[in-house]
Amino acid sequence: MLLMMIIAVAATIPTTATNHTRKRLVEGQHFECWRYLDRVEGCRVDLYISLKQKRLGLGAGCCKRIGELGDACFKEVFKYGPFSLLFGDAVKGYCSWVESPPSPPVYLPQSSASAPQAR
Repeated sequence: MLLMMIIAVAATIPTTATNHTRKRLVEGQHFECWRYLDRVEGCRVDLYISLKQKRLGLGAGCCKRIGELGDACFKEVFKYGPFSLLFGDAVKGYCSWVESPPSPPVYLPQSSASAPQAR
């Protein structure tokens, strides 16, 4: 499945790309940024599945890594292939929720004065 995703990404790279651009996608900053994300097992696959299904579903570890990407690396990851900066912004928003979900509600005990009296 991962091989099919890699082939799909390769197919989306424009054929008019210069040798310099092609080289940049397999080495240099773009490559290093992806390598950083690949240290979390399944992160890349989860990103591709989320894009294909149009429904975000990333684990906390993947979100943590994405949150640790600097601005330049973030743009490198979400600028090429099937991704876009718009998708990247959606991922960033989703991950901010995953990393710090809303606090659970706090229930305060009722005082005896406001509690109903048994008859």
